Formats: sequence, C-alpha cells, structure tokens
Amino acid sequence: MNSESAPANANHFLDAVRNSLSWVGQIAGSRAIFCLVAIAAGVYGVILRSSGLGRSLWLDEAWVANSISAHSLGGMFYYDDWLQSSPPLFLILVRTIVAIFGLSNMALRAVPSALGIAAILIMFVILLRILSRQYALLAWLLLVLSPVTVTYSRMLKQYSAELAATTAILLACVLYIEKASIRRFWLLVAIVSAGLLSGYAVAFLLPGVAFMVWMSPNHNSDKTEQQWFQSAFARAIVFSVIAAVTLIGEYYWFVIPNSPAVLHAEWAKKHDGLLNFFSLAASESYQLIGDLPLNHRFQEQTIRLAVFGFTIAVGIALALLSFLKGRRNWLLIQIVCLLPCLSLSISDWFNWYPFSERTSLFAVPCLIVAFVGSLQLICFFLMKGRRGWSKPLVELAALGAIVITLNAGWSKNYRHIDSAEDMDGATSFLKAHVQHQDFLWVHASTTEAFKLYATMKNWHDAPVHFGHTAWPCCARGVIHDDSTSSEALVRVDFGGALPRHFSGRVWLLYTTRPEHWHGMADEPQIMQAILRERGCTKAPIIAPAFNGIAVIPFDCQSGSPSYFASQLSQFGPRNSTKPGN
Repeated sequence: MNSESAPANANHFLDAVRNSLSWVGQIAGSRAIFCLVAIAAGVYGVILRSSGLGRSLWLDEAWVANSISAHSLGGMFYYDDWLQSSPPLFLILVRTIVAIFGLSNMALRAVPSALGIAAILIMFVILLRILSRQYALLAWLLLVLSPVTVTYSRMLKQYSAELAATTAILLACVLYIEKASIRRFWLLVAIVSAGLLSGYAVAFLLPGVAFMVWMSPNHNSDKTEQQWFQSAFARAIVFSVIAAVTLIGEYYWFVIPNSPAVLHAEWAKKHDGLLNFFSLAASESYQLIGDLPLNHRFQEQTIRLAVFGFTIAVGIALALLSFLKGRRNWLLIQIVCLLPCLSLSISDWFNWYPFSERTSLFAVPCLIVAFVGSLQLICFFLMKGRRGWSKPLVELAALGAIVITLNAGWSKNYRHIDSAEDMDGATSFLKAHVQHQDFLWVHASTTEAFKLYATMKNWHDAPVHFGHTAWPCCARGVIHDDSTSSEALVRVDFGGALPRHFSGRVWLLYTTRPEHWHGMADEPQIMQAILRERGCTKAPIIAPAFNGIAVIPFDCQSGSPSYFASQLSQFGPRNSTKPGN
C-alpha cells in the first residue's frame, strides 16, 4: 500500500510545485504587474535624470557653456579658447533654451536631461514592438537604471544626445523592417541625418542601417513611385549617399577645425597583431557590459564575457535559422545592433575614435537589444513544443532577472549627487571677499569655469589674472602633456605676473581634482612657496570647502623683513676685499 502511494504522492507534489511556478509566472507576466513596474521604473528614471540640474558645472561643461554663450553661431561652432567637440545640432538646441530662459545651470543642462529622458521613452516603444512583455521590461530596466546613462543625462555634454539619436534610429529601423514603405524610408533618412548632427558617434550605426535597408523587402504602397526606387538595393544606395554627404559635410565644417592632434597621440594604441585586437575587443566589451546595472557578484570579467558572448552567439544562430525560413526580422535587428559595437572596437584599434565610458554610451541600447533579444530567442526555443517544467522555470528565471536588475539599479543610483567642481560657490565667495586692489590668480585648470560664473554673477571688474600652466584638455593651441607643467614654468608664469613689490592680498584659485594633477608638477605648492619667499603669509580668512576647488588667500607686505631677506638672497654672499689685493 505504501509502495504504491509513494510515487503518486511524489507526482502530486511535483504537479503542485509546477502549478505554483506557473501561477507565479502568470502573475509576473500579467499586464497589471507589467504596467505597475514600468510606471514606477519610468518615474524613478525621470527623477534620476532631472535631479541635481542646478548644481555647479565643472571644467568640461564650463567651456561648452561658454561657447554656447558666444556672440555668434560661428563663435559657438569654433570657440576661440577651446576645441569644440560638441556637434552642431546639440549646441543649437542648448543655445535656444538659454536664449529663452537665460544663462543658468539648470537651463544649460535642460537639453541633456530632456534627451536622456527621451532616450528611455523611445527605447520603451522599441522594446514593446520587438519583445514579449517580460523581456521588454527587463531590457528597459537595464537602460533606465544604467548609472552611466543617468550620469551623462545630467551633464552638459553631447553624450545623452548620442544616446537619444541611437534609440530614435533603432525605432526607425524597427518600423522599416516591419513595413519597408517609402514614407518610412524617408523617415529613417531624416532621423539618421538629424542624429549625425546631434552626435558624431551615430556614424557607427550607418553600415548596419544601410545593410538593413538593402535586405528589407520593399512595401510598394505608392503606385506612383518610380520603378527603380522600388529596389531595396537602390534605396540602400540613396540612403548611403545622403548619410555620407551629411557626415562628410559635418566632418569638414565642424570636426576638422576642432580636431587636436594631441588627442590622437593619447588615443594611440600599439598594433601587436590580430591577437591584440581580440584582447582589446574583449576588454572593451567588458567595459560596455559594465555600463549596465548588474549585480556586484557578476563583475568577474571571464564570467561576464562568457554569459553575454554565449547568449548573443546562440541568439544570432537562432536568428539565422529564422532568416533561412523566410523570417528575417530578428537577424536584421541583430546586425543593426551589433555592427556598431564591432565598428567601435575596430575604430579604437586603428586610433580613429577612442573607446571610453562616455564615447561608447551610444552603443548601450544596441547591446541591450542584442542581448535581451537573444535571451528571448533562446527561451522561446527551449519552450517551443514542450510542456511540463520548461515554461514555468523560464518565466521564473525572467522574473528573477527583473528583480535582480531592480535591486542592482537601485543600489548603484542611490547616492548623493555631487558636483565635480563647485565653481559656482567658489565664485560667489570670491565676489563677496575679493577687493578691487587684490590680486586674483585663476589657474588654467579653472579658467573656463571662472569665466562662466563671473558672467553669470555679473562680476565684470574682478582683478583677475589667468594662469598658463598645467593646461587641461583641450585648450585651443595648447599641447596637453607634461611639458606644460614644471616649477620653472610656474615661476615664470605666476612669479612673473605677480609684481615684485606687491602689497596686499593674493587669492589662488585652482582645481583639486586628482585626475587633473596626474603627471603634472605640484603647482599649488609651488605657487604658495613663491608667495612665502616674498614674505607673504596665509590670510586669516578661512574659505569654505568647495568640492573640487581650492580658494587660498595670502597677505603680502613688500616692506616685511622676510621680503628683504628674499631680495638680498638673490645676490648671494659678497667677497671681502683687502687693500693691496
């Protein structure tokens, strides 16, 4: 009796477990749960991308802001003091907002924030069209909660514009793959052209998009359309020509005049053969994957690359099988998404375009679509024609991935937003304390930011003197290397600018960011040493602690004993003379 009932009880238990898993999967995949999580994540993503917009701009943002405030469009596109790396359409958008709302931190950052929000909204539309509900939610969370996309959406740089342009182009591609009509073709051409003017990195998408146009069967809804233009190959040629003309014109008018040779030297990598390229590509893939909100236990490079590489490889194989059966959509989407990532690695290897966290930001949506799309293809293949445990286990795994992504995204984004350099606060303090007869020395590392905030605060009569050593990248006409910083150069620059008999208060303003001073001389200590040699002492005023910025006041008296001692020491000891010698 017991021997007969045991298997029945075991089967009953397994059925109960399977039913419970199915019930959990159905609840997780329900429309109500999907909408609830999507709305909550969307609101949180918008808050992340719009918070802290009023904080102080730092160096890299400050010179972009100064160029936007130029008197003419020509002065904005070719900024006299700094090399303009931002694309034209992005600059025009920010300039328009500033013209409407005035020059302020928030107005300057409004466009990057809006473009960052637009990117996640467009991505949501894309994912709903190509993925099932659970996988669409997972992919969307990977973008919405990505700390890198959040960071650059709050910064006055063009990288959120590149992110938005990429998502817009992906959406246009998905629409064209669904129905290759003439209207959708010209919509694709218009979006790609605008994207190129919004972000230079969009050029990496062009080969994949041209191939997609070539391989998409045309939907001939317009009978008046010329016969030759009904050919997919002809459309691909037209697209390529228009995109190439736009890119070449942009390169000639905007990139070449603002392209410093020194950056190419910094990008340069040694070419040790094909093995070196694969090593470089693996390293860059690891960094790109690291832009996603992943669990901290998933940080080991080999595991991360193996999981993503295997998933995408199997996904491509399944998409190819589908293509051979006449269903080409997924293979075209994979090609459009993966070619930019490969092209970026090739470009970096040949020193054409550098790979970094911010320059690769445009490729994050492509990686997400390729990975999660492959994951869905694999899961659907495993569940196809099978009953029992496969479906509830897959659904439970998808739910677990969503929960893990939510937790990782929350932990990585839940932190205080700090300004890299609080020049806003430092300039306000200086304006309140610096007198007309004082000597204000603004180091080259803070020149652009000081100019910006002096303009914002209407401080036009500041007794300011600008330094010319330890230049940050990328001042126009200045070589950015160690040769711009040394004790001898500081003594000529700062020591020569400060009058020998100056009596009064000297203010030093410079950055304290460790990244700036890497490989440079310790110029803050050298400047203070020069002041002490001239009999100056630190002033009793204690400046507040400004993030990333140092404000150091000194009091100098030309008649002090230490000053005369320093003057006499220049002549050295005198030789005694005796009669008859």
